Amino acid sequence: MMMTYDESYYGSDPGPVASLPWVERSIQYALNEGVEADKIVFGLAHYGRYWLEGQQVGGHGLSNTQVKEMLSKYEHTITFDEASQSARAVITIREGDPSTYVTGKPLKAGTYTVWFENEQSYQAKLSLVNEYGIRGVGHWSIGQEDSSIWNAYPTWYGTKDQALEVDGKNQPATEVNKNTEDNPIVDNEPEYNHYTVVSGDSLYRIAQRNNTTIDQIREANNITGDMIYVGQVLKIPTN
Repeated sequence: MMMTYDESYYGSDPGPVASLPWVERSIQYALNEGVEADKIVFGLAHYGRYWLEGQQVGGHGLSNTQVKEMLSKYEHTITFDEASQSARAVITIREGDPSTYVTGKPLKAGTYTVWFENEQSYQAKLSLVNEYGIRGVGHWSIGQEDSSIWNAYPTWYGTKDQALEVDGKNQPATEVNKNTEDNPIVDNEPEYNHYTVVSGDSLYRIAQRNNTTIDQIREANNITGDMIYVGQVLKIPTN
């Protein structure tokens, strides 16, 4: 497995753990060196790094489960950086807030910049598997991940050619339930409004303002956790 992470590191300036261009260049390098595509497996990072404002050296590592814990406890703003296809959070811990422990020590009060991976960034990286025809991905490391990232996998596999196995042979998948007089298709697609997330939003607040529920918003947007980010466009059920 190729280590395609640690683009930013302890002692570096704030930045993504593994931007999409960084991962793609790593794949291109291996191919240019003559490695066969079906032997290439690149690593997805299940951790982030944080920089405390005013601290001389930053870039300490923390798991994505710890990132999720911080987001659930503290005031924060999340943005998604389009250039790097990575998530960035600015988190404020105030005196008297509940503690979060990283490597056995509580984080100090202050403002933290945290770069981490989320479902959207994983989806972007998984698309490289099909684009370059490589074998697949590995993970560093299982147990550190936010479980919501596994939603990226159905999206990835859904882009692959699908086949049905008949009598031990792969046959092209065929459409079923075609619209005929004997078997009409009824359009029961739900209707949605669209809402763009702004600073200070949460799923609870958005649901309250739009007379819906958190679970309905999660289902409409294929979200399993509570993580949303500024600029994200959500589908809001209207029926």
